[in-house]
Amino acid sequence: MYFVPSIALRGIDSLIEQSGEDPARFFLDVGLSLDCLKQADSRVSGQQFNDLMEHAARQLNQRFFGLQLAKIQGASILGPLWFLLRNSATIREGIQNLLVNYPSHTEATFFATEETEHGTHFIYEVNPFIQDEHTQVIDLGLGISCLHFRRYIASNWQPKAVYFRASEPYEKRPLIEMFGPKLYFNQDQNSIFLTKQEVDLPIRGASKLQRLYYAHELSKRKDLNPRSAVVQTENIILASLTKHHCSLDFVAKCLNYKPRTLQYQLQQQGTSFQTLLQQAKLNLALRYLQQSDLSITEVAQRLHFAETAVFTRFVKKLTGKTPRQHRV
Repeated sequence: MYFVPSIALRGIDSLIEQSGEDPARFFLDVGLSLDCLKQADSRVSGQQFNDLMEHAARQLNQRFFGLQLAKIQGASILGPLWFLLRNSATIREGIQNLLVNYPSHTEATFFATEETEHGTHFIYEVNPFIQDEHTQVIDLGLGISCLHFRRYIASNWQPKAVYFRASEPYEKRPLIEMFGPKLYFNQDQNSIFLTKQEVDLPIRGASKLQRLYYAHELSKRKDLNPRSAVVQTENIILASLTKHHCSLDFVAKCLNYKPRTLQYQLQQQGTSFQTLLQQAKLNLALRYLQQSDLSITEVAQRLHFAETAVFTRFVKKLTGKTPRQHRV
């Protein structure tokens, strides 16, 4: 089970009310109660959080519900983690602090980075085991991230590029207002591109003393929400799956484990690397088939299947349906 802190739901009720609807009914539709908003330290299912976001967007006919929520929440929704980011010396240091400490906040979504010659792809993804579309949660996470970077780079800053796994929406104006015009869809990741100059900018008003204090506070929370080998493995698989053939050796190296040790850790939790890889590959395949405009052949190539026929057999064996049937 993957959880999010109930504070992540703050603002959803007010957005629903602004549309003239009853938030209690929306929460109940996905198995939640408005009472969870009163308990900041409680946790709710990551699946229910995702379901609530998508349900609200559909019922209210608001494709950009997640972007609206991002403007309400901001990065302070991260609680103590936000103070750590706010008091990091540079944007790069803040990103590193986020990567290390974010799993103590939630395991339903995750951040990663990909370094290139010209800068850094700041990646935000939903755990592959969270079902249904993730459009609203992705818009929310990337929107909050963009607002956070804009605060410390420049008030009129726009990313050089923003990438989405989803297909291009009919109306892009709200996305352009949030991120700028350089938007790319049907991509192999959800990310914001930051130049080298941008990530090395200092964070104005940062305090080393406060940074140490909030790092200490977060360290005390880690024991309550440990970064399990399973979750870390899933995250690395999803972040790298479309880049190359993801192997046990590669993931073990990323986690500073020996392959045999990682396999043992996974077995202790009732799974294996091959099982996680297969499930992540299937979840990503279904996401592309249902939410992007990529052809079946392009999806197969992106997931490194030797032939489209091999990909078709893979999907049918695990779901009972062909890729084309998942498109309907």
